[in-house]
Amino acid sequence: MNKQKVLVVDDETPARRKLIRQLSLVDTVECVGEAADGLQALQLIDELNPDLVLLDIQMPGMTGFDVVRLLETPKPHIIFVTAFDEYAVRAFEVAAIDYLLKPVSNERLQTALRKAAKLRVDPSSLFDVLDHPDYAKRLAVKFLKRVRLVNVEDVAYITSENRVVYVVDRTGNRHWTNETLDQLVRRLNPEVFFRIHRSSIINLAADFEIEPWQDGRLKIHFQDDHSLIVAREPATELRALLQF
Repeated sequence: MNKQKVLVVDDETPARRKLIRQLSLVDTVECVGEAADGLQALQLIDELNPDLVLLDIQMPGMTGFDVVRLLETPKPHIIFVTAFDEYAVRAFEVAAIDYLLKPVSNERLQTALRKAAKLRVDPSSLFDVLDHPDYAKRLAVKFLKRVRLVNVEDVAYITSENRVVYVVDRTGNRHWTNETLDQLVRRLNPEVFFRIHRSSIINLAADFEIEPWQDGRLKIHFQDDHSLIVAREPATELRALLQF
């Protein structure tokens, strides 16, 4: 019987060590590595191809949620390790993703491992049910083979092209993310970010020029020479918002 390959991710060394010890007591799994932050986690997931990741949520810099947003296919199963409140726990349950509340008992860990062995769930579905009490200040994205944390004020626009969502900064660099536009628009401050089309969101504070377009639509020109069309209904709202 092949053992499940497990990666442990937590920024606290004692927490990682405890989980690794607990995993050593389970015959059906093998701990293949450990990561102390989100960036290292993504690198080891690419290198080790684990079946399962025990993923801490509250880590400095890149959170566990950021890691999930940047996972590439095929994605490993995720068991979140969290100290979140009961509401967040219910959200995990709705999304059919398991979770472990710290401190983790041996019994609860083994129950979660058995569940993960049976489930085939995309962990990104979590973002459709989990509320975000604060608007995002940074977005975890990929640029070439590197991970970046882009400050939201540095984002010029976000667009979906050929089923890939690109976050474009003010200098024209195009980053990609696995999040959908629907998920992103819920995390961004609506006073700053405006959805101009089902496939595009713009930063109202970015540098751009507006041109009247066909059928009451608008065309927005950015400094990277890229243009986006504003659909008719959002165009009316945008005119009122910008008072032109």
